[in-house]
Amino acid sequence: MINYDAGYLGVNPNFLFKATGSVALRTLAWAIPNGVIGSALWFFWDWMDDGKKNPDSASVSQMLGSYNFVLGFLVIFRVQLAYERFWSACICTHELRATWFSAASSLVAFVSFDEDKSQEINKFFNILVRLVSLIHQAACERLDYENQGAEYMILETDSMEKEAKDFLQSSCDRCEIIEQWLEKLVVQNMRNGVLPIPPPIISRVFGDFSQGILLLGDLEVYSDFPLPFPFAQMTAILLLFHFFITPIIASLIMYNWRWAGVFSFTMTFCLWALNYIAMEIERPFGKTKNCLPGPDLQNEMNRACMLLMEKRMQMPPKFEMTGTGISYMKKVEHANNSEKNLRRTATQEMVTQARESLTDPAEKETSFKGMGEGLPRSSVRNSSTLPDGVPRSSVRNSRASKDG
Repeated sequence: MINYDAGYLGVNPNFLFKATGSVALRTLAWAIPNGVIGSALWFFWDWMDDGKKNPDSASVSQMLGSYNFVLGFLVIFRVQLAYERFWSACICTHELRATWFSAASSLVAFVSFDEDKSQEINKFFNILVRLVSLIHQAACERLDYENQGAEYMILETDSMEKEAKDFLQSSCDRCEIIEQWLEKLVVQNMRNGVLPIPPPIISRVFGDFSQGILLLGDLEVYSDFPLPFPFAQMTAILLLFHFFITPIIASLIMYNWRWAGVFSFTMTFCLWALNYIAMEIERPFGKTKNCLPGPDLQNEMNRACMLLMEKRMQMPPKFEMTGTGISYMKKVEHANNSEKNLRRTATQEMVTQARESLTDPAEKETSFKGMGEGLPRSSVRNSSTLPDGVPRSSVRNSRASKDG
């Protein structure tokens, strides 16, 4: 995903001439030769006809106009479909993260206040945040299976039992497995008193976990199924046909060689630009610069999960009541969208510290602050390999192997 500033008038030079993620260069590869051919053909027809005007130029112009209308409608319809797919994927990815984090946050709020169960509560918290991070990473990796070089970070899982690791590594349905583990974790802690909440209330947590899987299924539609083949094929064929006939017709209907070249260049540039825009955004997950930033979304989830372990997250703030009335507070000024900037900075610092800790074994045993104190730190680590060093590409979903 590319962040950009178009400026107040939308014509910022850094924005207009930015090549990264742009389709302009690919479009010019078709438009410039077409313009040159159109001008050259004008001279050819002028030499062949001794400068006489073609009497059928009006009919030829109408024919080209009708063809451009049909092709333009087809290309614009493809752009509309691609934009709907891309924007729906943006919404669903954030809903997926929010749904699973909401479930984890509710479970943290539902825990018992019994101090005798502090050890069980700390253990529950540590397992919960690890599994939530792991299921989100598995979902992102499933959607982004074409991007073999993506670097996803997860919370530490070295303390997981070997049988569970082996079972997870050998499966291509990791999201479904981890979802079941999360639900079973909730049921076990309801029985031992860590979650003393009535079943009708805690059922919303199960609903959030299930809703996350449903959202993942919706996202897999955009990841696994491209635009229908006949639609994409015929669009490409019609564009190629348009590429060949445009300079011929432009050289016949224009009185000046310059206008013949401009006409050929403009028509080709517009249609091919729209087509490349559709091709760029109709697959929201992948290796291109305009695809959704899966690793960044995973880092955001890791940061949020680690925040749940902070002690201050476990208790609401206290207020000193000086009266019975409530008055309006002073307006708080937020400069430069401070919360969003702080979130981005915090995530970047977390990833940097995690990468440094991977090279320093002593850092991996640091304790969490607050509720996780005394337990192994859920440090963030690279998930390009699964626990025990197994490459994540070796257990990818079977869909990826079929496409390969």
